[in-house]
Amino acid sequence: MTLKRIFIAVDYQPDSDFLYYFSFLRRQLRNEDITWSATQNFHITLKFFGDTPEDHISSIIHQLDGITKKYESFQIQPNKLGIFGSLKQARALWLSINESTGTLESLAQEIEHAFLTDPSKKNNSFTPHLTLGRPKFIRQPDLLKNLMESSSQHVFNPFAIREVLLIWSTLTPLGPQYKTLKSFPLQPLTLE
Repeated sequence: MTLKRIFIAVDYQPDSDFLYYFSFLRRQLRNEDITWSATQNFHITLKFFGDTPEDHISSIIHQLDGITKKYESFQIQPNKLGIFGSLKQARALWLSINESTGTLESLAQEIEHAFLTDPSKKNNSFTPHLTLGRPKFIRQPDLLKNLMESSSQHVFNPFAIREVLLIWSTLTPLGPQYKTLKSFPLQPLTLE
């Protein structure tokens, strides 16, 4: 049985302002052991499946097509710097996401509910974020804390989300390689 490591996400294409901030962070944290995300791989994960039998993917596509047709395009805005884990043992360094309409969270919850295989493992906490890097160990936790506190001073440009993607991730020594298996366009935004 062939398996594919797949997930559902919305894509984020960084603009020059975002790339400048990302470069600034990398310079500030240059003495830390962090595996930085490739700029072409920025996304917000809505549902991670992991290794999935290839013959299950058509069913996932069918269900996802039905879900995404109900949603309009929306805008997101990167926000504050955050971490998963503690300052010394952060597992991920990320930017939170602002989205004023609630569409992103509704979409993520509907997708989670549609593909829930074990109700006892239901996860109600959705933290929309863009993963910037994965630290191995933080030598200067105070520096990271200061960067997190000062990040609220940076205002990022909004970015339009017009589609949901089903992505195949292949792990390589150079980092994950992503291939879009299927794109699901959202409805055009209606202006009132």
